[in-house]
Amino acid sequence: MSLRDFFKKVKRRSTTPNTPEAIWEWMTDKERELNGGTREKFLERMEAFRILSTHLAFTLEGAKQSFGVTGKVICGFPGVGKSTLFKELKDSDYKVLDSDSSTFDKAEFPDNYIKHIKEKTAEGYTILASSHDVVRNALIDNKMLFTLVYPDKSLKDEYLERYKERGSPQKFIDLLDSKWDEWIGQCDELDSDYCRKVKLGAGEYVNVEKVGIVKPAEKLKEEAESRRVKSQDSMIGEMNKKLAAHDEDVKLYKKSGTFKARNGKPGEHVVTEIDGEKETEKTVKDGEVVIKGPKGEMYVVSTKKFNDRYEVDKELTDEFQDYKAKGLI
Repeated sequence: MSLRDFFKKVKRRSTTPNTPEAIWEWMTDKERELNGGTREKFLERMEAFRILSTHLAFTLEGAKQSFGVTGKVICGFPGVGKSTLFKELKDSDYKVLDSDSSTFDKAEFPDNYIKHIKEKTAEGYTILASSHDVVRNALIDNKMLFTLVYPDKSLKDEYLERYKERGSPQKFIDLLDSKWDEWIGQCDELDSDYCRKVKLGAGEYVNVEKVGIVKPAEKLKEEAESRRVKSQDSMIGEMNKKLAAHDEDVKLYKKSGTFKARNGKPGEHVVTEIDGEKETEKTVKDGEVVIKGPKGEMYVVSTKKFNDRYEVDKELTDEFQDYKAKGLI
């Protein structure tokens, strides 16, 4: 290696990449083999990791909600859509309650309201609560985390129209009209470690994504299971069970004919293509066997699977030889 090439290599390895594409360029050939083998596969893995690592269910707050350790408190300014959100979620997999502060005894307010919120969040419920300053201050005094959802100050006319459309009393509309700047200003000025603020823009309403409400863990697991790509063996097993329900003599799906096989070379990259389309790709490990099908498609199996699925009447070599399939996948 020339001195120039040596310094280029040192410079490349000493520069920390900050994008998946840059990481791929930064990795050695060996590291690339261990991380998908191809640039496309590596980028797919990085994107999957990004989605997984940024999903709210994998944050501490999201995990607590998901496993029912604690719920979430959403304080919504009038008109942001709390009631609509509750109607959408009440019969779904989310554990959500719409706690109207007006139904609580004013003589004991806000202590009774905070007690209710504590009890229900402890049961894993997310509470859609009042955004009144008395409630906000009580939550902070009780060291309870909450999300405050409110509109931008410039949206007064839009929100007054919302109140009219939903049939709010004129007295209520007049109150919001006169107090708008003051109350929105208080939301803007609120600065507490216990409060996360979400400011809505024109035409926006509160929703699950904006405030980060997470489904219970068992529901997330069910959804993940439903999206999981099934293996060939599991799909064949399910198919055989269904067929067997109609015919007790049904045999396993058979792979018949003669195939070619040879010893795999550790580190060798095998791409399986069928009818010109890539199906899979794999880097061969020590002890694995490379199979070539009738159409020239190649794939990799363990020695055990090879012995189970093919009639091994001669020793494997580094060159392709013919082997007859036993008929079982």
